[in-house]
Amino acid sequence: MARVPLVPWGAAEWIERVTQRVGGHDDIVASIIGDILQLSRLVEENSAPLHSVPLPRGCCISGIPGTGKTALAQAIADTSGLHSVFVNCPDIFESEEGHSERRLQKLFKACDSHPMSIIVLDEIDVIASKSAAAGGELEAKVYSTLIELIDSLNAVDSTSFAMVIALTSRKASIDAKLLRSGRLDAHYELRIKSPEQRYQVLTIVAKDLPFPPKEREDILQKVARNAHGFVATDLQNVCREAAMQLVIRSERGEQTPLVTMSDMQAILSRSKPSNFTEFQMKIPDITFNDLFGITGVIKQLEASVLMAFNQRKKLEDLGIAPSKGVLIYGPSGVGKTALCSALANAAKVNVMRVECGQLRSKVVGESEVKIARMFEQARLSAPCILFIDQIDILLPQRGTVQTSENSSDRIVTGFLTEMDGFFTKSRSDILLVGVTNRPNLLDNAILRPGRFDDHVYVPPPNDTIRTAIFQGLCRKMPIDITPEQLAYLVRETCDCSGADLESLCREAALLALRQDMHSTRAIDAAF
Repeated sequence: MARVPLVPWGAAEWIERVTQRVGGHDDIVASIIGDILQLSRLVEENSAPLHSVPLPRGCCISGIPGTGKTALAQAIADTSGLHSVFVNCPDIFESEEGHSERRLQKLFKACDSHPMSIIVLDEIDVIASKSAAAGGELEAKVYSTLIELIDSLNAVDSTSFAMVIALTSRKASIDAKLLRSGRLDAHYELRIKSPEQRYQVLTIVAKDLPFPPKEREDILQKVARNAHGFVATDLQNVCREAAMQLVIRSERGEQTPLVTMSDMQAILSRSKPSNFTEFQMKIPDITFNDLFGITGVIKQLEASVLMAFNQRKKLEDLGIAPSKGVLIYGPSGVGKTALCSALANAAKVNVMRVECGQLRSKVVGESEVKIARMFEQARLSAPCILFIDQIDILLPQRGTVQTSENSSDRIVTGFLTEMDGFFTKSRSDILLVGVTNRPNLLDNAILRPGRFDDHVYVPPPNDTIRTAIFQGLCRKMPIDITPEQLAYLVRETCDCSGADLESLCREAALLALRQDMHSTRAIDAAF
């Protein structure tokens, strides 16, 4: 008689069942299911490797809150056909001595009567953190019990087998002994960073929302492209708010209300993603069309920066590594900051704009902690552009600022350390952009290739650039000006920056209004 398989379906069908419930993590789902199926086949066949080589005991899934760790583990367990145990680790602790350890042992022992089980340990950092391993008596005993139980799984003489799926949003706090080889040695990080992943999530969480006929897919695709940094729970909240609006419109008497793209855009504009913390992150509204006279600089940035995001496959085929960092420098008022905003808009990715004042602190060591948090948030928000304005204040040449704690030198060293560990092959979807009008003050180590690969100079406007700026501003503002007057203005503003020229046009328009409140054009006399 044929042996009944422990898992009633193959890998493809199981993966499909899970991805119908949790989207955006297909590769991780396939890897975890593959490991479980491999162990189940060994158990079914009672093959030699089952008693001769160490067997896998489990994995650890990490990620920021809201990425779907619990939902993923629950979906894998529920659709497996295997016995499963779900453990919420904070609930393990009890006040009476020894009860916490016995409760944990009882949960694992429940698997002994089944040939194979899946054990899900949610928030495992609560009972397996570094502080628990070296902490008080209760925490240390529970952690020691957990290690013992995991080590006893899938032993040579075992008659029942199990796979542990540990979940945490604080992987760095977990004691390394738990994650070593032979215990939870497979590590997965859940990250929702691409529009394709967000679209997969939206198709699940928005399946019951009524959209206009034939527009559902188009709306969800646009939302996925615009919801930079949104994780699964954020997208779920967007859909929940859209459903609430439908209820309100129904109560007002609207027949069969539908969710439109304008509804979703309005919700997105007032929603804040979970991983947006103290650093400003947004897609700026300014575009390259709003910048006048610096076509050459724009083309240089398009070649060195936008290709890294939009045509990465082409660069990889040519064996070219994308730029890791770009330093934009030039005099004040020439449009460096606006150029960065247009760059981020053209790349259609997140932009983290950081002012140096947000990073520097009088407290010794706090600046380095803030720098580490900044890089960590950029990593979690990839693809993104990390834009640091007035970077010369943060990273001056070492040895030029003397304090008793050498805080400035330590900040530069800490920044370099984070930057070198930050830009690896897995971080190629992040670009660091520094802006300064004093590049000579920057530490030389920052400027070398491998850190800031490209240096882009934005020059002060010459006659040609000033002409283009005036023409562009006249198209945006109702200004009446003749070619002769334009030539005169260009000659008389030889020492002015782009910001000065914009201010000049603005003051002309205000003067025209003061002369005639009903005026709709800024006439030449206003200049």
